[in-house]
Amino acid sequence: MGVYQAAADLRLRIPRDLSVASFDNSELSRWLAPELTSIGLPYFEMGRRSVEVLLGASTTPAAISPPITRNTPSPGTGPA
Repeated sequence: MGVYQAAADLRLRIPRDLSVASFDNSELSRWLAPELTSIGLPYFEMGRRSVEVLLGASTTPAAISPPITRNTPSPGTGPA
């Protein structure tokens, strides 16, 4: 939310002048205007698989490559 305030202080408009995205998939992202684009990472699954690899319980490469979930881009991001 600090980026939104800093952008407003600098008279930058999101997403016209500045694209903003986050990596925590926070519920707060839905309350910002414009809504914040957010990417969710499966932290629990990443930790579980990391422990499996470290303990030798898993030998497959997929065990260290958990899927990343991505929300649909919201109005908080402009064209790349």
